[in-house]
Amino acid sequence: MDKRERDYSIDFVKGVAILFVILLHNMPNESIYSIAYIGQAVPLFLLVSSYLTYGGFQRKGFNGYFSARNVKKMLDRVFLPFFLLIFSQCAIFYLLKGGVDWQRLYMQGGFGPGSYYPWIYLQCWLILPFVIFLVNCLSFRRSFVLFVGICALGEWFTCVFHVPDNVYRLLFYRYLFLLYLGCVILKFKIKLNVWGLWISSYSLVLGYFRDIYFCRFDAISYEPMERISLG
Repeated sequence: MDKRERDYSIDFVKGVAILFVILLHNMPNESIYSIAYIGQAVPLFLLVSSYLTYGGFQRKGFNGYFSARNVKKMLDRVFLPFFLLIFSQCAIFYLLKGGVDWQRLYMQGGFGPGSYYPWIYLQCWLILPFVIFLVNCLSFRRSFVLFVGICALGEWFTCVFHVPDNVYRLLFYRYLFLLYLGCVILKFKIKLNVWGLWISSYSLVLGYFRDIYFCRFDAISYEPMERISLG
């Protein structure tokens, strides 16, 4: 891409997300102001991915998105390094411990706190064209109501049928609304305004007091649609 056409604000957001990932896996959750970064890293990455994918999909269309070149690009960037890492981890475990915990590998999708992400990314990559299709076909109000309903239904299903945490951890639908937001932000050129800043600050303050003083603000504050730590 020509440097003059590059949106450096996207690079800034990705840089912040990278910083959040480092803090997420190196700082204790009870650290002061942890509410500002714990749990925000992966959502930012997926939001940016959805935003960029929407623009590319509008240019290339459905066939271009699922072209052999694009599929290979995704696999080379995400799954080739991931499987090489798993192979290396298995070799190290075998040499140092004399065996590999295959059950843990199967249940967690890999080893380490970020092992779920490639599987989440793959699901999001597959579902994004259909999210984009709905965003393009519906008005903002209708699409908003639809995706709020779908996401709420998914969380209801999770709770009612007691989906195990290790399974829920590997399912994309807990991030579905972020995929929708990334698309509508670009389509409708949504900008952060004073109201959005105040609402975000309000949610952050309540979340901070909830974490520090163990208060319950569920009725008046935003709760992420996740039951477990992203780690």
